[in-house]
Order: sequence, then structure tokens, then C-alpha cells
Amino acid sequence: MFKANWQKKGLLLGAAIAAMLLVAAACGGGAEPTPTSAPTATSAPVATPTATKVPPSPTPTPKFQPKKGGSLRFAQTSDPVTFDVHASSLSLLTNHTHLTHSRVLRYESLGWPEEANYGALTVTGDAAEKWEISQDGKTFTFHLRPGIKWPNVAPLNGRELTSEDAKKAFERILNEPKSIFKEFYEEITSMSTPDKYTLVMTIDKPLASWLYRVADGEAAWITAQDFIDAKGKDYGVRQDSLVGTGPFLIKSEETGSRYIYTRNPNYFLPNLPYVDEVVWLIIKDASAREAAFVSGQIDALGASRTSVPRIQKALPKAALDSNPGLSNTASGIMFNMTNPKWQDIRVRQAIQKGIDQGRIIADLYGGQGRYQGCMPTALSSFALSQDELKALYTYDPEGAKALLAAAGLSSGLTFEMTTFTGYQQRLLDIAELAQDDLKKIGVTVNLKPVPVASGRPAVEAGNFETVIQPHSTGVEPDEMIGGFTTGGGRNFMRVTDPKVDAWNLQQTVEFDVKKRAAITKEFSRYCAQQVVGLIPMPNEASFSFTQEWVKNFPISDVASDEPRELFAWVEK
Repeated sequence: MFKANWQKKGLLLGAAIAAMLLVAAACGGGAEPTPTSAPTATSAPVATPTATKVPPSPTPTPKFQPKKGGSLRFAQTSDPVTFDVHASSLSLLTNHTHLTHSRVLRYESLGWPEEANYGALTVTGDAAEKWEISQDGKTFTFHLRPGIKWPNVAPLNGRELTSEDAKKAFERILNEPKSIFKEFYEEITSMSTPDKYTLVMTIDKPLASWLYRVADGEAAWITAQDFIDAKGKDYGVRQDSLVGTGPFLIKSEETGSRYIYTRNPNYFLPNLPYVDEVVWLIIKDASAREAAFVSGQIDALGASRTSVPRIQKALPKAALDSNPGLSNTASGIMFNMTNPKWQDIRVRQAIQKGIDQGRIIADLYGGQGRYQGCMPTALSSFALSQDELKALYTYDPEGAKALLAAAGLSSGLTFEMTTFTGYQQRLLDIAELAQDDLKKIGVTVNLKPVPVASGRPAVEAGNFETVIQPHSTGVEPDEMIGGFTTGGGRNFMRVTDPKVDAWNLQQTVEFDVKKRAAITKEFSRYCAQQVVGLIPMPNEASFSFTQEWVKNFPISDVASDEPRELFAWVEK
């Protein structure tokens, strides 16, 4: 999602852009096109989309008989820090927001009946039942479903949701001081509401990513401005601020203990949701959450690789789902490219060749992980294959020594690597493994552990030699390549590379998914070969359990803020 905050959780898209932006102009099959040399950053061509009408998704043929009733119970570590839906991207809040609120668009579910592929992130209608894109790719017309009702809460009193509500919600995102998502929508030049069901949104240039921004599962919530105005300074303070048109309604709040939501009987998708109630418990300790799952107090649990056998032994009938290590976050070792040590490409290449990423997967992840590139693997249509990534990041200590010698460093090299304490233990473990590997090629790495609260500002200010941390996270190539462009907000490495800048500009306005993917893959190869400020590190597999009675509740997709509870049911 379109986040400047790299501490977000980790989130592709190929079929989605083709299906939604270019339905009428989708290109045929054939080999993946190879981009020519990068154009200058001021002359990237714009692929103009054909004006497109997108119908609502067809009703699927039933293959299950979901049961209605029952409850789903989950646990999170603490209370939400705010209940203002536009003021936080943390899952502590979005776990709740996606129950109570709707967006103009959303992503298809991995579960039945939509059965989207992991990482495909196919945009579908939420409050909107269809939409159109103008010939020039700058005007988006969204047609809302008639008859969507707000809850029977003053001053809404069950009135109908209108296009004016959606317009005011985006205006709030842009203008509310507490909103943290303004930058996502700054390209909006105008919005209008020709009638109560139509929202017309115009942006300043065609963007292949725009529908993903409108569907963003952390930012794009439709709020009722009259309700917010009535709450005044109390809006966002407690659970009773979560008044929306989503599948569930607020029921009760016990701060520090639990938050309960009940089925919305007037939800606009027929016969959904299936369960009557969703409960979020507050359980701070990981071992206590595991115990709650084993005892049946909660219905789902994220699990570490080492805890999986223990949980399976205790609950052999619990369903286990897994992600093999696909990630929408590029985490790794970053070079401060303004530091004289890193001006010689041979030195950066030597560091990259001197780290055994296969050992990280084998020893640290127990063989359950994936290589990552500068374009993360969960963005599946735009990322390189595992075979190609493995070849690009092959361990070659002798080659590393030769490169150092050629750079005049045969006697060795010493540098400092900043690490963040109390944040992502696997990155600390990787730093120690890298330190050990690099020692074998004559490179001394002095680890500098600092608290993340002080370390991140230092990195942002450029006060580091190298750092190991997440780089960017999201669901769109814009977010990833943008982190390598000159002056980019997430360009912590201070990379300045005209080729990267040009590729970024080119892919941003390229609506043809195959051509866009060719650009992003060429960038990824270049990023690895030239070591453009980042050595991506492998990602570990993740695991999720559900109780045997919970059905149709797959592992979270890249867009992990989607309401999985919408399609789940309980068979008890």
C-alpha cells in the first residue's frame, strides 16, 4: 500500500491492471517484451489507456454451502492507538476498520467465491459497482451501488450512502491534519458528483497505479463527514467512532480486553457476512496467544516456523496455511551512496558476492524461504523468478576477493552496519551471518545496534555507512522503484541514477501490464548487477493456523487489510 512508513507490515497485480485498466485494449500473448535502453527522465512515453467500462463481477456458481451464525475470535497485542480511520496504518486499527467500513474499490479475496491468486491483487467493486476510465487515463468515474445504508446512528439515522460521502472522505484524507495518507492522493485535481451515485475523480497525469490507491486497504475508507462533525473532538477516541457501511457493526468495547462486532443486517452484498459476530481480544504475550489458540479461545493464529510442530501436535486437526516466503517488502543491507567507500561499484559487488544468501535460507529459515529482489517477489507479475534471483545473488567468495583486489582493497575493508534493536529479530540474525561471511573475504563489519526510535532518524538524515532494515513495502511497482529514485522519500540510500529515474517515470504511466513488467524486471536486474544501494535479503516463510471448525479463511494476501471475515463461516 502506498505507505511512507517502512515499519508497516508486509503488500501482484499483473492481471489486475490488465483486467481493469485495459480490458478493451489488452494485448495478446507472446514473449515478454524487452525494453530498450532507458529513456531520459523527461521523455518517458505515456501509454494511453483505452476508455474502459468495467462491469460488476458475475455471481459465482455455488460449490459450497456456507453456514450462517456463530462467531470468529482473534487476538491482537494491544488496543488501537486511535479509532480515526485515516490516522493510522497499523493493523491494530485496520483489523477493526475493515469490519466496519467500505471503500469505493477493494481487492478480491483469496477465499471462495472470488478465489484470487496470492499476490494478484485484482481490484473489484466495493461501494462502487462499476467504473470507467477516460481515454486520456486521467478521469475515473465510479458508479456507487444504490441502497447502501449507513447504520442507524445519529445524525445518520440509516440514510443512504451517496457519492458526496465518498467525495468528502477523500477530501478529509487530503485536508485533515491527522490524516497520514495525504501523499497517496495529491494527484487529485478535482472531484465532482453529477448525481448521488456517481463520483468523478480527475488526476493530474495518467497513473497505472491509480485504482490501487482508490482500493487501498488502509487509507481509502469512506467516512460520513456529518457523523465526524457531530462527534467533534471525540471522533477517533473510542470504538464508537467506527461507524461505516461495512459488513459488521460495533457492539461493545472493553479497553484492554476485547472489542466485539455484530453482523450488519443491511450490508449491501447479499447474504454476507456469514458469521454473526467477530471478537478481537487483547492478548499481549505471544505464548499466551498460542495457549489461547490451543485451548480454543481464539480461532486463528499466526505461527513461527519453530512453533508449527508444537501446535500441530497439540491440535492435529487445525488447518495450516503458509506463504513460502513471498513478500511485498524489500528488506536488506543498504549502502549510504554518498559515502566514499561505496563509490566504486566493485566494492559494492564484492560485498554482495561475499554474503551467502543460500545459507540464510538453509540455516536461519530451516530451508523455508525465498530470495528477494529490488522488486519484491509478492509483486509476482513484476518480479524476477526465483531461478534468476538465485543466479543474480549467487555466493562467490573468490569472485568477491578478486573484486576487492581490483579496487585496491586486497588488504581488507572495514565498515559499520547499523542494526535496530527490538525490531525484526531475523534482520539482526542476518546481520550476524553477513558479518561472519564477509570476514572470510577480508572485510570487517562492525555492527552498531541502536534503538529503532533513534536509529531511523539517523538513517533518514544520512548518518550511517550501511544499515539493515526494510526498504519499501506495498502492492504497486511505484512504491518500490520510487524508493530508488533521486529525491524519493524512501530513498534512504541516496541513490542518484538517471537510468533508474527514467525507468520509474516510464513504468508509472505504462498501462500495458506486459510492457510495464518488462521495465520493472529490467530495473531489478540492473539493481542487482550494479548493486544500486541495496542488497535484498531472503524472506522467511510464514504460517497461519485456523481451528478445524473455521472454513474459508485463507492466509492473508499481500493486501492483508482485506476483510477475510466477510466470506468465512463456522461449522461447529
